[in-house]
Amino acid sequence: MEIVKVSSLSFKYSLSDKPILSDISFSVSQGEICLLCGKSGSGKSTLLRNLKTCIRPEGDSTGSIEIFGSPLDELSVRTQTEKIGYVSQSPDDQSVCSKVIYELSFGLQSLGLKNDVIKRRCAETAAFFGIEKLYDRDVATLSGGQKQVVNLASVMIMQPSLLLLDEPLSQLDPISSAEFLSMLKKINKELGTTIIMIEHELSEVYSIADRILVLENGKLLHCDTPSKTAEYLFNTRNEMFSSLPAPIQVYYNTEINGDAPPLSVSDGRLWISEYIKNRELRAITDPEPTRHNEEPVAELKGVFFRYEKNSDDILKELSLKIYKNEHLTILGGNGSGKTSMLLSLLGINKPYRGSVRIGNRKAKNNVLKTAYLPQDPQALFVRNTVYEDLLECYENKADDSSIEYYIDQCDIHHLLKKHPFDLSGGERQRVALCKLLLTDPDILLLDEPTNGLDNYSKSCLAEILIKMKNSGKAIVTVTHDLGFCADYSDRCAFFFDGEIVSDCTSRNFFLDNGIYTTACRRMTKNILENVVTVSDALYTLKKEKTKLNVRLKKKESNTLPDENKTIKPIKKNKTPDIKKIISALSVILFFFFVFVSFDTIYIPLFFENKFPVFVVLGLLAVIFIVSSGNALKKLTLKRQKNPRWFVIMTAVIYLAV
Repeated sequence: MEIVKVSSLSFKYSLSDKPILSDISFSVSQGEICLLCGKSGSGKSTLLRNLKTCIRPEGDSTGSIEIFGSPLDELSVRTQTEKIGYVSQSPDDQSVCSKVIYELSFGLQSLGLKNDVIKRRCAETAAFFGIEKLYDRDVATLSGGQKQVVNLASVMIMQPSLLLLDEPLSQLDPISSAEFLSMLKKINKELGTTIIMIEHELSEVYSIADRILVLENGKLLHCDTPSKTAEYLFNTRNEMFSSLPAPIQVYYNTEINGDAPPLSVSDGRLWISEYIKNRELRAITDPEPTRHNEEPVAELKGVFFRYEKNSDDILKELSLKIYKNEHLTILGGNGSGKTSMLLSLLGINKPYRGSVRIGNRKAKNNVLKTAYLPQDPQALFVRNTVYEDLLECYENKADDSSIEYYIDQCDIHHLLKKHPFDLSGGERQRVALCKLLLTDPDILLLDEPTNGLDNYSKSCLAEILIKMKNSGKAIVTVTHDLGFCADYSDRCAFFFDGEIVSDCTSRNFFLDNGIYTTACRRMTKNILENVVTVSDALYTLKKEKTKLNVRLKKKESNTLPDENKTIKPIKKNKTPDIKKIISALSVILFFFFVFVSFDTIYIPLFFENKFPVFVVLGLLAVIFIVSSGNALKKLTLKRQKNPRWFVIMTAVIYLAV
C-alpha cells in the first residue's frame, strides 16, 4: 500500500525566477524507511516540507501529492497533525515548553483529548523512549541528543503513520546519533511507522533505509534500493558516491563486481576478511608527530567557568594550547563544554579562575584577529542580500581581489542576490564562512562548520582551511563529523566533563579509539594495520581511490590571495558622475530661483509673473530628490538599507521653503 505518492511535482518560491523542484515523481510504501540525499541546495528540505501543508513554504507548485490515498490539500489540519509527524534538524527550534512533561502533552492538549488519555499516552511514550528520568527536567538543561529524543517522543505521542525527519542527526555526537537511529528502527519495526528522512552523513543511516532518493539540481536523479543506488552512482561517476558509507567505497574501488556491496560496518568486516585472503598488503607507516617549537598563538591555562554563581562548573581546570599553521579539532559529546570553550577564547565567557591568552608574548605586535562561526550561521546575517552582507565585512579592504577569490572558493556566485534567510542550511554555512574569511582572521574558530554540508561542500571547506593553515593561520574546529576530522585535521583533542582528556595527532586519536573513530577504522580494526580513512584502506589493498568528488572549478593557488595576485574584482556600486552633476545643478538653480522670487529683490527683467518661478522650483525639487536619492542609495549600500529618510527630509525642507 502506498502511503505517499508524488506525481510531476514542481515548486518555485514566491520571489524566485527558477524552480527549486522540477517534475518529481515517486512513491513510498507503508512501513518503508526512505532516505532523501543530495548536494546542498538540491531541494531536499523543500520537497520534505511540501508533504505537510502547515510547514509548506510560500510559493507556486504544480503536480499532485497524495497521502494515505487522498490529495494532501483535502486532508484536514487535525488529520495532518495526528497522522503526519515532523522533526527538524535543530532541537531548540521545535521545543515550545519549559519542561519535558509539558512538551510531551502539548500536542495532545491542542487536540482537546481528555486528561486521562493524555496522562496514559505520556506514560507509555516515556517508557517506550526510555526518558522516564527526564520527565520532570527542564528542556533547557538537556543535552542536544536528549532534546532530539524528546522532540521525537513529542511527535510520536500523536501516533502518526508518517514521520518526516529533516537532518535529525546533524547536531548530535556519534553516540547520541547511534541511539537516535536505534530508536528510529524501533519505531519503524515495532510501530510500523513509515519514515522519510533527509541526511548528509550517510555512514550509519544508509544501511537501514529501504529506498534511496537522490536529488540533483531540483530533479529526481535516481530512486531505488541502497545497493542499486550505490551501483548507479559508481557507474555514472556521480559526486554523491564519495558521500556513501566507507564499506561501499572500498568495495567498488577494489574492482569487484557481481555481488551486492556491504552496506554496514559488520558486513564490511566479513567481506574484507575474505577479500584479503592470499593477497599481498601494503604497510602504512605513521608519520613523525609534529613538534611545536614556537610559542602558541592562544592558550587556556587552568580555566574554570560556570554560567551562574550557584551552578555546576562547565569548564574545569581546562588547559589547551593553539598553534599557527595547524588545524586543531575538538571532539566530545553534546553538552561537554566545547562551545563554552570557544566563547572563552573569544572573551565572551569570563573564567572565574585561570587565564586565557590570545597572542604571542614574544611578538612585538601582540594583537591577533579572531573570527567565530557559530552553530547557527543565521546570527551573522544583517543585510537583505548575500552580496550586501559580504560588503559589510569588506568595506575596509584596500583592494577588490579577496572578495572575488573567497566567493569563488566558497562557490556562492549564484547566491549573491538572494536573501540570506532564504538559503538552505549548507548554503548558509558557506556564505557565513565567506563573510568571516573576508575579515582576514589570524585565528579562526568554527563551531560545527559541516552541519548541512554535503561531501562536495566539505571538500570546498577543507580546501579553504588548508590554504589558511599554510598561510600561517590557526584553526580550531568543534565538530561531530569524525570523517572530516580524520581527513583534514592535524591534531585532535577529546573534551569530556569540562576538560581535555586526550590531546594527540589526528591519526593516533582515531587508531586508539574504539567508539569515537571512523567507520573505516571500525571496519578494518584487527584486520588491516593503521587504517583510518578510505584512502588508507585502498592504499593498503594496493588500489587507488576513484576521484569522484572533483571540484567543478579549477583552483590553482595553494595559498590565500596576496597583494601581488591579480584577480578580476566584482564591480562596486559607484555613484554615476552624470547624477552628481544633475544633483549639483539642481541645487544651484533652485536657490537662484528662490533668490529672484522674493519681493524685496524682485527682478522684472527675468519674470513678470511668479507662477512659472514656482513651477520651475517644483521641477527642480523633484530632480534633486530623485537624483540625490538614487546616488545616496548607491553610496550607502554598505550602511543604509533604504534612503527614504533622506528623501522625506529633503521634500519637507523644499515644501517649507
